[in-house]
Amino acid sequence: MKKSSITLSILVVVLLTMLLPACTTGALSIDVALTLYTGENWKIQIDLVYSRQEIQFIGPQIEQWLATSVAEWQVQDIRASYSQKVLDDGKVSYQINASGQGFSKLNAAFFDNLATISYDEATNQITFSYLSVGEFFGAALSRTFSLSGGKVIASNGVQEDSNTVTWVSPVNVINATLMPALQPGLVILVVIGAVVLVIVVIAIGRRAGKKRCFNCGVRMPRRAEFCTECGIGMGEITYG
Repeated sequence: MKKSSITLSILVVVLLTMLLPACTTGALSIDVALTLYTGENWKIQIDLVYSRQEIQFIGPQIEQWLATSVAEWQVQDIRASYSQKVLDDGKVSYQINASGQGFSKLNAAFFDNLATISYDEATNQITFSYLSVGEFFGAALSRTFSLSGGKVIASNGVQEDSNTVTWVSPVNVINATLMPALQPGLVILVVIGAVVLVIVVIAIGRRAGKKRCFNCGVRMPRRAEFCTECGIGMGEITYG
């Protein structure tokens, strides 16, 4: 019986190895978080968790697959990296972070060209459709997919908030319509612009709230009874 168990374990490992480089096969969990921005910009985070036994058998292959994938993405002008973390229970987590421009590039790199991602400029809406298979969403025991944008218009997932929708172990096609989110850099510029505008408005308001002495030209609060510079009386002061 013991010999049969060992033989079965070896067979499983062989099968997993044959399925490489699709190293997400056999993962305990896969969590994908995708954010779509204006200008067809995007960023994606993929968390893969493997058991201690899987790492012992195919750990080097996983590392090689990740390193090769990152190098290929970078050649395609995709900013990409990955990191590894050993969890308290001995499981190993790999996190992939990538970002780029172009929905077709995103589709080819991470969804095996099985997704439909299109932007309608007239409505400022993105349509996303994806059958939950492929390299990053295959045979994991637990699968979660989250999609974020500026505002979710409609979807067949569970809406977490106004701009994020999530699917847990989906078996059907993922569908969502959403507005794109502002790019992080653009958000900063908008905030800075708003602050500058407030400062200008306040400055104009303060300037308009003062009066000018026609004698010496000094500005002072409207409630001042005498010029703080030359001492002329308020009745002789003009406003401007």
